[in-house]
Amino acid sequence: MTETVLVGVDGTASSLDAVRWGAREAARRQVPLRLVHAYWVPGHDFPELELTDEDVRAEMRRFGSDLLTRATRVAVETERALLVETELRAGDPRVVLLDECRRAGLAVLGSRQLSAAGGLLVGSIGLTLAIQGRCPLVVVRGVPVDRGPVLVGSDGSPSAEVALGFAFAEADLTGATLTVVRTWDGIPTDAATRHELERRSLDEQLSPWRERFPGVTVDPVVVRGKPGPVLVEYGRHARLVVVGSRGHGEVTGLLLGSTSQRLARRSPCPLAIVRADMHVNVVRESPGCRSG
Repeated sequence: MTETVLVGVDGTASSLDAVRWGAREAARRQVPLRLVHAYWVPGHDFPELELTDEDVRAEMRRFGSDLLTRATRVAVETERALLVETELRAGDPRVVLLDECRRAGLAVLGSRQLSAAGGLLVGSIGLTLAIQGRCPLVVVRGVPVDRGPVLVGSDGSPSAEVALGFAFAEADLTGATLTVVRTWDGIPTDAATRHELERRSLDEQLSPWRERFPGVTVDPVVVRGKPGPVLVEYGRHARLVVVGSRGHGEVTGLLLGSTSQRLARRSPCPLAIVRADMHVNVVRESPGCRSG
């Protein structure tokens, strides 16, 4: 089965930004872009409005079809040679998109599609895909740009390996440099020694990835501080921030509590969330893959 880049479409400006980002990503990966809109209609009549359930469904289908037509136009304007698939489905958007993730290599949402508050909150579409989806999730904030490095946070845990693999592959696809940030906190007796130990640990973790991706320029950075604020600051000059989580329904590590909220709400560029239990396809770009 050919994997796709999946984008959830809801008609907001934020979701159209996600369509643009997803279109460029699909073109680089040389896979179809799949645009999905889900509508959820209560299963009873509305006599006070003199409308039947079927009337409501018909109107929702028409509205959703118009949204997908507009999103397709935006995608083709972004990447003219792109193969675009559309799907209009009835149901809870969380359930529909979670099912669609089973056939996707990457899922993309606009930042305003996450929840009413715009963050990764319990019950939101974003959190559902982040902790249960089978593929990485990219949350697109603002107008996507094709400049700056790919930025990944690495805490030395096994979950960071999957995030590193995704980040190296993205840097390879886009021709960008890769900035790998390791943070440490606390008050050690010898700050200089702790800093050096973290630097060596990061170099050891990066060594096999450097060999696998010799064409990627890597900039390792060790910073004393908390991961959330550090990644937000470095993300001001990045095209994509990548963070990892341990999976199994528990968002931890670099996505612990306030860090996830800070990145979901304040990341100045698209944010990729990659779980440790995901299989991430490492895609290498071939000559002529990029669309102009």
